[in-house]
Amino acid sequence: MNRKLYILIAAVLLFNNGFAQTEVKNNLGNEDITIIKEYQPVLNDAFKLNLLPEGDTASSTPVVMQYKIEPLIVGSIYNLTPIKPVKIKDDVIKKLYRGFAKAGYGNYNTPLLEFSYHSLRSKLFDAGVQAKHISSSGGIKGFGDPNYSVNELGVDGTRYFDKNAIKGELNYSRNLYHFYGYQSPPELFTKSETRHLMNLFTGKFGFYSTSTDKDKFSYDAGLGFSSFADNLESSESTISFNAGGGTRYNDSYISGKIELEATSMTQMKQDNGRTVFRLMPRYAFKKDKYFLTAGANIGYESGDKIDSKFHLYPHLEAKFQLLSDEISVFGKLSGNLNTNTLTAFS
Repeated sequence: MNRKLYILIAAVLLFNNGFAQTEVKNNLGNEDITIIKEYQPVLNDAFKLNLLPEGDTASSTPVVMQYKIEPLIVGSIYNLTPIKPVKIKDDVIKKLYRGFAKAGYGNYNTPLLEFSYHSLRSKLFDAGVQAKHISSSGGIKGFGDPNYSVNELGVDGTRYFDKNAIKGELNYSRNLYHFYGYQSPPELFTKSETRHLMNLFTGKFGFYSTSTDKDKFSYDAGLGFSSFADNLESSESTISFNAGGGTRYNDSYISGKIELEATSMTQMKQDNGRTVFRLMPRYAFKKDKYFLTAGANIGYESGDKIDSKFHLYPHLEAKFQLLSDEISVFGKLSGNLNTNTLTAFS
């Protein structure tokens, strides 16, 4: 305690001594000093209060929060309308039969026989044979003999490939008729003089595309012939060729076909030959309910006893669908050069 007292007394003495010396040396007298200048306020720096919370880091174990959603069922009333299931037809391939036979007999001694035999369904080939006979030997009292008979025999076949096929057929017919409708005294006409026997042999061979893709180019070509002869010294032979093709372009279809036909005919009083060429371009357009086909049939003919001629026929066809697929209105204007042959007349 005494020590602290001594230190305090010494400090007071030293302070008084120093103040006295300074007052003696630095006494400059009294003087008024006036300072004039603009006021410049100065804002002292402000120190923000620290408002950050101080956490207790004493525990390092995190708190595990658990959540649970309670399901709430909302009642709704909805009446379901039963839907009829779509019925799919059974994928059953229709049964095929190889052929049939038919026989009959009628008045005036008229027998009928018909026969057909064909191969079953195949992806490689198709072939068959057909035969037919009908005749009558009835008579009309007092008139010429009206007996007749019709006999037909034919075979056909088709060979299928991936995108095309080859087909062919051969046919033979033998037809016998008697001219009648006149009175028949024996001295007027005999039975052999009214007899007309005709034999016709025909054949067709073709090559065509089998693709079902409508956007692909389709084509076909064929070669045919016929030979006709009768017991009246008449005969006729014909050779024909045809080729065609078409392709789809947007909503339209462009196609064309050519035909060449050469005919030679021989009769008792004349011989005749004729050649016909046909060109048939087509443009078909379909949109919504409208369908239009435009083109031309161009023909050229030449022969032994006729002058060469050029023929042009327009071809127009229009169709409009009125009600769905049941009612439609259509019209057509066309023409063509046809060949009149002895075979067709007979």
